[in-house]
Amino acid sequence: MKAAVLNNFKSDLEIKEIDIPKITDDEVLIKVTYAAVNPLDNLIKDGALNIITPYKLPLILGNELVGVITSIGKNVKKFKVGDRVYAMCEKAFAEYVAINHKYIAKVPEYLKDDEAACVPLASLTFLQAIKIMNAKNENSIFISGASGSF
Repeated sequence: MKAAVLNNFKSDLEIKEIDIPKITDDEVLIKVTYAAVNPLDNLIKDGALNIITPYKLPLILGNELVGVITSIGKNVKKFKVGDRVYAMCEKAFAEYVAINHKYIAKVPEYLKDDEAACVPLASLTFLQAIKIMNAKNENSIFISGASGSF
């Protein structure tokens, strides 16, 4: 399979041929149909987050994806081969991704792949903010600078 690999921080990605990942009993294999580009990807690429999360190179970049499940581990019960799912997961800029089934969700029918790929990271950020703020139904929240993916 092909993947966009970062070999050195602040450098261009290189398209490389690598093995399709093997899945564990708790994982699914997803054929990626669309991966979003998020500002987070640029921060990782430039090495700006290494003080928080020390990324090891080489690294397949990408954090948000949509795809179709092509195989499932024996402990996966909620999903089946052929399901269209999305996820926030490292290594999204690849043709296939192996991910724990707990970290994926089915894509609503009304979303196209390019739209759905932009949902996971922004949604997780929003949910984390709600939890940290202990927000209630009667609260209003404004999130400044929520540029999202494309």
